[in-house]
Amino acid sequence: MENNFNTIYEELKEKLKDDILVYKKNVRKSISLATLIVAIILIAILLVLRNFTALYPFLIILAIIFLVIVCVSLKTNEYNNILKYKILNILAQSYNPTCKFDNSPSIDSKIYKDSTFNIDFDRIVSEDCLNGVLNNECSFTFQEISVQKKVKNNKGKIHFINLFHGIFCIVELPIIFSYDLKVIKNDISNNLWFKRKNKLEMDSTSFEKVYDVYCNNKIAGMQVFTADTMQKILDFKEKYKMYPEISLKKNNLYMRFPIFKNCLEHNIFKNILDYKEIESFYILISSIINISENFSNDVLDLPF
Repeated sequence: MENNFNTIYEELKEKLKDDILVYKKNVRKSISLATLIVAIILIAILLVLRNFTALYPFLIILAIIFLVIVCVSLKTNEYNNILKYKILNILAQSYNPTCKFDNSPSIDSKIYKDSTFNIDFDRIVSEDCLNGVLNNECSFTFQEISVQKKVKNNKGKIHFINLFHGIFCIVELPIIFSYDLKVIKNDISNNLWFKRKNKLEMDSTSFEKVYDVYCNNKIAGMQVFTADTMQKILDFKEKYKMYPEISLKKNNLYMRFPIFKNCLEHNIFKNILDYKEIESFYILISSIINISENFSNDVLDLPF
């Protein structure tokens, strides 16, 4: 993996060298202009308040803080405009040439509701949509999403809380699965959504320590979740420290991966092509494509 990524990283640097020069040039110009504007405004304020010299240190500190915020914002905007999707697309296409990132609008709430991961929510916020075709010819989409519910505090003010944040995937299958199957992390908040009568007893105690499996047909559920399939999911969890959750309905395989941060965002205080950060993007993209392909292959190999 590491040797393969070294090659990808070197190719990425070569492909982006001109874009990085443009990015750095634009950032320097924008920051210089912002610094000039802040300096002019600060000098004007100091002249107006020349009889209040005690305020000078406070105003200078305030101007510096404001300038830092403006500079970070300018760098972020330039990165998003010039580099973000070029970097992500190079990484994705090095793993699967059919894949392409864009900033598509938020997914239709009905699509997410069909997965039945969350039923009662008010809105979905999403970004960084990846579309492609898996090696088994199934169409594939993933997006980073936040599933949110509207709540009121004790003063009656409305705000939104996250029910889920992470990666949501859809694989379109060429077959119809006749039953509803769901695999979720076995905590109390998840169990509230499902009827206990549909919970399956699995053959793997190590799997049952982490996951609950629900299906309205026991035989079909056991055919999907063989010992090999359960082990693949556990191996993925151990290797990448992510808990894939799965829902299978009709001709759609839904998968989601809870992640508690914006997972494809550049840290503006790091080098634009920080090796570890770029590697983390690649691992996230490739590992999710890989397990989606593996699990969809397992479903396509079923005897029905």
